[in-house]
Amino acid sequence: MKIKFITLRSIFFIICTIFLVSCSKEISTEISFVSQKTNDSFNKVLSWLKTKKEVSGDSTKASIDNIIKNLQQDKILAIGFNKTEKLLILPLNELFQTWNKSVQKTNKMLVLIESVDGKIRLGNIVELMPVNSLSFEESAEVLIAVYNNKISNFSGNCSILSLSNRPVYEIDYENGKITAQKYPAKRESSGGGVTTPSASLIGQCIEWYWQTYINGVLVSEVYLYTDCGINVEEGGNGGGGGSGSGGSSVTVDSVNNELTQICILNAFNAITSAKLKNQLAKLYQETFVGVGKVHNLLIGEVSSIPDPSNPNNQLVARSVPDYTNSSTWVIDINSGFEHEFTTELWGSVILHEMVHGFIKKNNLDFYPSSMFDGSHQQMLDKWITQIQGALVESFGMSTTDALALSLEGFDEILKDDVSGSFRNDMILWIQNKYSIDLATASQIADQYYNKTKGTVCP
Repeated sequence: MKIKFITLRSIFFIICTIFLVSCSKEISTEISFVSQKTNDSFNKVLSWLKTKKEVSGDSTKASIDNIIKNLQQDKILAIGFNKTEKLLILPLNELFQTWNKSVQKTNKMLVLIESVDGKIRLGNIVELMPVNSLSFEESAEVLIAVYNNKISNFSGNCSILSLSNRPVYEIDYENGKITAQKYPAKRESSGGGVTTPSASLIGQCIEWYWQTYINGVLVSEVYLYTDCGINVEEGGNGGGGGSGSGGSSVTVDSVNNELTQICILNAFNAITSAKLKNQLAKLYQETFVGVGKVHNLLIGEVSSIPDPSNPNNQLVARSVPDYTNSSTWVIDINSGFEHEFTTELWGSVILHEMVHGFIKKNNLDFYPSSMFDGSHQQMLDKWITQIQGALVESFGMSTTDALALSLEGFDEILKDDVSGSFRNDMILWIQNKYSIDLATASQIADQYYNKTKGTVCP
């Protein structure tokens, strides 16, 4: 009997539980003025800004000088964030001009993340453009919700900008619900949006476009600016968009490899750490999970992974949190299966587990009853397309075979559908979307299981 890696069936119930628990808790903000340490906190902020200025280009240097000039020292808020970290929020003078150049009264702030060791690891200009006016303290309460991707009653726009005063992304809210998200990105296709000139590379210059998504669907795209490299900053850390990360403002620090089995190691090396980081960055761009998050991967081997639903069976792989480090997600590979598969199949296992880890780590609602609403349909579309593209690029597979491996495991969730209604909806949706049915996809994937296709493990 074919034994598959951990399937979406298990993920649905795990995620539903996590999602319901997370939504039942109130956000603990612990908002407090740091008046007794105002000078120390302000000096720490100044020191960090000056350090960033030293390694920046001329235009960013000028922007940082303008930030320092307009900071209000007497109002520094410290807010609990990420359980162990803090947000430091400093208001900027009303006359401070951001990229948005809004004519209405807005709340402009410098927002920094202070890690558990007291060091600042990230900073952005943030401008709130509320429907109804907000005090500085009320704006801070909105920001902690935005940074943690939680629900608040905010209506208006939240604009996140880099230290160079360029757009990183924007979120439109209506009564706490996200109605649109906007990102700077190199234009790869029109995506049904506004027709614009295609992105071009002129020497070291790249054209960037402002993409607007509603329910995860790209609805418009307009030209932003041409970047000739002088303002490329931290990329996913909150830079000006010139990194190719789509300006997601999420740090993908590392992919650590502890693999030793030669076939699994070959699969990992074919994908490479850089490609895995790129896939993670895309996931973060296409699914808003808050601001200032850090995500790392640790891939290793274990001798046994019992199936929770049947301990007599073994799982090929699993993705689990690192309970000693909240920023790290662990992919465990069952080393007992090394010679059972092909290198390409191991590659798909690694990519699938990376996506499963992303879903679980970010408490995304992926329950079957909501799968076919707009946001989750888009998630499924984006994840499958990315895994397929990574397999084609890494292993030189045909797009059809890569699609089949990307869809492998989805048929498992149908076994839990007693009524058959979800089965029929899902099979029809996949066939309409990808022009392939699950039975055909499974037959192609079987060829990589039984080694009639692919690179046989040595």
